[in-house]
Amino acid sequence: MHIAKKGLRTLGIAESFSGSPESVLAGVVMRKDLRIDGFRFTTATVGGM
Repeated sequence: MHIAKKGLRTLGIAESFSGSPESVLAGVVMRKDLRIDGFRFTTATVGGM
């Protein structure tokens, strides 16, 4: 990894589940200068076999 690269970004993902059939997901892309480049919220169905 080249840390000195000008276009460095990081992705953070969080999940929230409160016992309902759906879970809430949030994602944030942050640039090296600590500015938010983008974010998104979505839901996902929670379940198993």
